[in-house]
Order: sequence, then structure tokens, then C-alpha cells
Amino acid sequence: MMRFIALATLFGSTLAQQMQLANNYSGSAFFDLWNYKVGNDVTDFFGNAGNEGVVNYTDQAFAQQQNLLFVNSVGNVIVKTDNFTSGVGNASFVRNSLQLLSKEQITPGTLVIMDAIHMPFGCAVWPAFWFTGGANWPSLGEIDIVENVNLATNNAYSLHTTDGCMASSQVAITGDLVSTDCFNATAFDEGCKVTDSTLSYGSGFANNGGGAFAMLWNDAGIQIWFFPRSSIPADLPTPNPNPSGWGTPTAFYPESTCDTTKFFGPQTMILDINVCGNFAVDVWTTCAAVAPQCTDVVPIASTFDDAYFEIRYITVFSNSTTGSSTPSTTATPVTTSIESVISGSTTFVVVTQTPSTTPSGTSSSMGYSLHAISLSVLAGLFGLVLTLNTM
Repeated sequence: MMRFIALATLFGSTLAQQMQLANNYSGSAFFDLWNYKVGNDVTDFFGNAGNEGVVNYTDQAFAQQQNLLFVNSVGNVIVKTDNFTSGVGNASFVRNSLQLLSKEQITPGTLVIMDAIHMPFGCAVWPAFWFTGGANWPSLGEIDIVENVNLATNNAYSLHTTDGCMASSQVAITGDLVSTDCFNATAFDEGCKVTDSTLSYGSGFANNGGGAFAMLWNDAGIQIWFFPRSSIPADLPTPNPNPSGWGTPTAFYPESTCDTTKFFGPQTMILDINVCGNFAVDVWTTCAAVAPQCTDVVPIASTFDDAYFEIRYITVFSNSTTGSSTPSTTATPVTTSIESVISGSTTFVVVTQTPSTTPSGTSSSMGYSLHAISLSVLAGLFGLVLTLNTM
């Protein structure tokens, strides 16, 4: 009886690691899978203090009417700031832009991939792709995957938390660790920040054909990779991405110095383009030769010609038995393969993975491929049966 119990446990444990495609954000279906922040930046979507941007966030209908949100000729989603309305001579002018917030939440055991050819940049432009725990920030944490401002040349990754979460200088990363304290009250909320190469942001990113970002949140901690276009792993845009073969991460926040079960709750994905705001105002030096201050360029429409994302899709992979994402009621199941969607510029992929139960210090590869796991299960069962028969 003990042998059969062990066999059932092995089979159940392996099934718990299987992944399945749950949702596909692409084409015209993309737009309805988000909530839209509407109005000024005095407060955020959740009621927290805002970032003081000179911006008017629009709803979905208005954005589509104004072509701030649309599917382009190659099938990719464009999310942009207004670059056609002049506010010159209007002292109270604010620029229309967008902030999208996912209707589903991301939890531990998740891999998020973004493949982009172009991201917003320029004076007074503050783009971000980030995750937040929502109300009462930062009690449930914040994870920044893409963020910088103005004419900055490199991307910055960071966490923002309550007191006690730290980045580690003892783990291998390819980025530059700038600050280790994630506490929002330290160094004017700089966060525990890692900066990347000049290919990771701005004109350098766009001129190099872009690249791919990936964030893995599991029981090891939070790991982030950036791959320039020519270095993107072959499996990254497939239905079976496997970070275990991607090498050293660009940034790594290990569980040993930041207990994510304590400092992070379910996260909402946010894609936005702010105009000025406290960050861009505080580091205006890269644009000082353009204008004395950030608000001077807001009325000039052409300032925002590069203030846009181009998005191919966002896909969500969930564990088949214990999926850790909370899907929205409007999200529709994916019925086409990932490869059939990849043909444009920007890609987000979200993969949910069951946290490993491997003891600390032991390497383990989680099961991202249903077919690979099935073969592994069969092989394991066959070997176990042979063993039992010889006993």
C-alpha cells in the first residue's frame, strides 16, 4: 500500500507543475481586458497619492476615438500619448494619455515576458510597465519592470516596499546594483534599484530593434532578465518558455533578503505613459538644453512623437490544477497557439508556475511544457513499475 501511495503522490506532484495557456491579450480583444484610470494624476486608480503629472488619463472609448489606442496595420496594439494637439498659449493645458490596469492579478509562481520593438521616450515622457499591490501602497509592494524618464538611456528595475525588504549584493546579476534598500521612505523612494545597458531603454532600445524583458516570481524570489533583440532565447516566444536556460538574470531579489510572502500581495499589472510627474521633473537634467522646465514642453505636440508602446500580445499561462492568477470575468480562453500571434513588435507573456518545493541549495527545473512533463511522468512510472516488479 505504501508503494501505491508514493506513486500517487509522485503523479499528483508532477501534475501540479503542468502549465496551460489561460488567456491571450491581443488584437481588438486586448482593449477590454483592462481597467482605465480616468482624469488627473492627483490620486491614482486605488486612491493613493498620485505622481503629479500634467496629464489627463482618458477612458477606453475616448482613447479609441482619438487614436490613442488602436490596432495597427500589422495587427499590433498601439498605446500612446496625444502627439497632435497643440496647447501653446493655454496656461491650463494638460496632455491626454493612458493608464491601463489589468483586471486580473498576478501572484507568486508567475513568469511575465514583454517583447517590444518600441517603448515611449522623450522629454516630459514617463513610461512604465509595473505591478502594484493596489490600495495602501506600499503595504503590498510594487515591482517595476520598465521605467525611466525624459532622455534617459537605460532601464531601471526596482522594488518598493515597507521597511525590511532588501536587495542582495551576494547574488549574480548582469545589471548594476545601485541601491539595496527597498523601503519607500529611504532615499526619496528610490527603491532597491538595478540599472541596465543603453540597449534597454529610449532611442538605444528602439534603434536596436528592441528586445525582451522577463520577470519570474517564485519561491527563489524575484528575477528579471533583459535580452536585446539578437539575444532573445529561442524558447521565450513559444508556448513553453523555460527561464532555467536563460542564464544569469539582469536583476535578482532573493527570498533570503526580501520575503515576498511578507512584503508583496497580489499584483495588478499597469501599463502607462505619464507626462512630466515628480520623477521627470526631479531629473530634468537630460532635457535642460531643450527647455528650462518640464512643463514648458507639455503644450508642444511634437515632443511626444515617440511616446508610444507597440504591443503584440499578453498571454497568461496558469498551472492546470492550482493556477495562481485571478482571471477577469471578461478574459476569454486562448484557442490559438502563441506562434500564430507573434508577427509584430511588442510582446507581453505571463506564465504562472507552481513554486518549487526543492530544498534550498538544490537545483530544480519546473515543468513549463505539458508534453515534456507528460513524458517525464510516463518514464518515471515505467521505471518505478520495473523497480517494484524486481523487488
